[in-house]
Amino acid sequence: MTTMSPHLPLRRHARLQTTALDEAEEVAGRVMSAHRLRASRPKEFGSRVYAVAIGASTLLSAVYAGEAEVTGRVPMDYYTVLLVLGGGMDVATDLGEHRVAAGRACVISPGERLRLRFAPRTAQVAAKLPRIVVDQAYSRIGTAPARGLTFDLGVPGDSPWPAVLRLAASTVDRFDSGVLPPGAGAELERMLVTSLLLAQSHDHATALTRGGGTRGHRAAGVVAEIVAADPVPPLRPEDLAATAGVSLRTLQEGFRSRFGTSLTGFQREQRLVRAHRMLTGPPGETTVADVALAWRVRSPGPVRAGLPRPLRHHAVRHAARRPSCRAGRAAPHDEGMTTMAFTTPAFTTPASTTPAHTTPAHTTTARTTTARTTTARTTVQLRTAAGRITGRGTGPGAEDSPLVVALHGGGYHSGYFDVPGHSLLDVGVAAGFEVVALDRPGYGGSDALPAGELTFARSAEVLDEAIGALWSERGGARPGVVVVSHSIGSAIAVHLAARRPEWPLLGISLHGVGDRSPAHVVDAWHGVAPDGGPVELPAPQRRALLYGPAGTVDEEAVDAARAGVAPLPLAEMLEIVDGWPSTYVRPAADVVVPVQYTLAEHDGLWIVDEERLAAFARAFTSAPWVHARIQGGAGHNLDHHRLSRAFHLGQLAFAAECAARR
Repeated sequence: MTTMSPHLPLRRHARLQTTALDEAEEVAGRVMSAHRLRASRPKEFGSRVYAVAIGASTLLSAVYAGEAEVTGRVPMDYYTVLLVLGGGMDVATDLGEHRVAAGRACVISPGERLRLRFAPRTAQVAAKLPRIVVDQAYSRIGTAPARGLTFDLGVPGDSPWPAVLRLAASTVDRFDSGVLPPGAGAELERMLVTSLLLAQSHDHATALTRGGGTRGHRAAGVVAEIVAADPVPPLRPEDLAATAGVSLRTLQEGFRSRFGTSLTGFQREQRLVRAHRMLTGPPGETTVADVALAWRVRSPGPVRAGLPRPLRHHAVRHAARRPSCRAGRAAPHDEGMTTMAFTTPAFTTPASTTPAHTTPAHTTTARTTTARTTTARTTVQLRTAAGRITGRGTGPGAEDSPLVVALHGGGYHSGYFDVPGHSLLDVGVAAGFEVVALDRPGYGGSDALPAGELTFARSAEVLDEAIGALWSERGGARPGVVVVSHSIGSAIAVHLAARRPEWPLLGISLHGVGDRSPAHVVDAWHGVAPDGGPVELPAPQRRALLYGPAGTVDEEAVDAARAGVAPLPLAEMLEIVDGWPSTYVRPAADVVVPVQYTLAEHDGLWIVDEERLAAFARAFTSAPWVHARIQGGAGHNLDHHRLSRAFHLGQLAFAAECAARR
């Protein structure tokens, strides 16, 4: 093998060092996208690849020994920015052909055609930028959302953005621990994309610097300072827009492009910041009720519901240190403890006195009203040997329809399935089904598992017992249970079905799970500090990874879904990218009920293509039938996209088919 240049950055983040063409093709394909790799002299071939996640993007360096040619197998749906450190390469895309010498750069835009020819010992540093990351950055600084940018392939020698690419790589190398904090990675990504948009010629460059949308961007900054200074007074959006000298519509667009949220969402977040400061003061001096009074709301319920889960627990600890109101009476926090375990303030359940070893389901009914629907909800508390499992449900459906139980994914509680206008529960009610969305262990009001038991298999064991209790309470004459699940909830549903529970499981409907994650996702999950607590993705990363491009989802739905966000245990994050891909075939082979499997076209957490879809479906060797498909026009959180109603009706149709064919 020819000696390769040793001067590569990111050396702590090795992904590949090999002389085997097939291994290099497979690993590099996971880092970037599926491609064909050829070497003019295979005996002289060698490759090294290093890669690390920065935000939702991937930063990498690579070198080939000997001449090599890369040809794309699938259309690229991302941008590649590339700087040649040594050697040289020829690039051919939909825009034409270009020679890139040492010290020069190029930008490859999404397209059908890609061919790269590397001279011997060509070394490069590059970044893979998801299309949605570039589009959102353009929207932050431009006049209107971009509908797909096309950059010039060639880069002038004096362009500044290649220096930012070098800076990103050298910054990663300066971290002594070898672990890049997520915040630092997101900032490097922002710097790189912004410099690329401003310095590199593209087909939206003129519009980028034209007046109009930038007024909303500036106005959002002015109003954000006003709100941050004092978020409590009831400042009307119309008044804030007038203060900034723009229309309300321009201001709202400015907030979405600059902060990734609506004006009211930003106000709510600032109030939570103020609440955090109040509640983290000296113990015993501030309670949730005090915060509610400061916020000018009549009940502390909304305050409790709005606080992040760790802060709700902090509020409980503070309240617990206050003396009781009078002798012989419980302190106020005791009266509100069960309420605080639920994240939706309308769902209030009195504290249960049922012993831990019994398993009846306790429910109360409340009515939730939105602009698009008015339906009854019941709250659920189930007792298992491992503790309490909570959830929300609808009223009874038709007796001949199965009971539908929904299991949410990581980073959300049961509210994931109950977003106004995109609610599986509402669609179920209209179609005559009873739907119950459970909080998995450690989410919502459900008790967490001990640290050593945070596995998908153990969660499935607990939920098996909980659903058995639910069936005893609500089963009646129904034909059985169909489990609908999303993301990590789907991985747990596979383990659940593999247990072959004693209650009548009719089928499982899985979505948001696959068998292989992109390299930047794996790196990002590994980049979380191992001694850290639960993780909550920042809003921009949720938008980039969990939702499809503009036109597939309404930003109002993305904002509304944030009410269901919950911290994600690190153990779940690591099992889904490390353990699950290599072990799922074992529980899948033990599933003996029908399977519906859906993978979203724009899922940012999984590699999506027909090959991966078929491979996952083939693992269910004992299932009587498997329906598998790629759902176009949606991202990972498929339930919140514009086609959610059609998707939910398809899940319910599957449930009805399972009941009819049992």
